[in-house]
Amino acid sequence: MISFTTLAITVLATLAAARNCTPGLRYCGSTLREIATGDNYDIQIREAFVAFTGNRFASQEDENKALFLCLPGPDGDVRVHEVCDISCRDNGNDNSDSCNLV
Repeated sequence: MISFTTLAITVLATLAAARNCTPGLRYCGSTLREIATGDNYDIQIREAFVAFTGNRFASQEDENKALFLCLPGPDGDVRVHEVCDISCRDNGNDNSDSCNLV
C-alpha cells in the first residue's frame, strides 16, 4: 500500500512539472506539449492549427513547428501566431519561442 507521504510527493511533483503557458509569450507546439500534463494541450493545439490553416489532416510534426500565442486567462488558451517554414526553436523559460530561418 502506498503511504500518504509517497502519494503527496508524487502529486506535487506532477503539479510542479506541468504548467500553463504565460500570456503574451509565443510557444512552439512541441513546447506546449512538453509543459502540459498528459494531453491537456493536444486538443487546443489541434483546434487552433485547423482554424488557422484549414488543414484537418496535418501531422503532429506540422503542429509542433507552429508558433502559438498564449492568450490571457486562467486556462492557458492559445491561438496560432505563425506556422514556421523550417522548424520552431524553444528559447527557454520566460522567453518567446521563434521560427528558425535557416
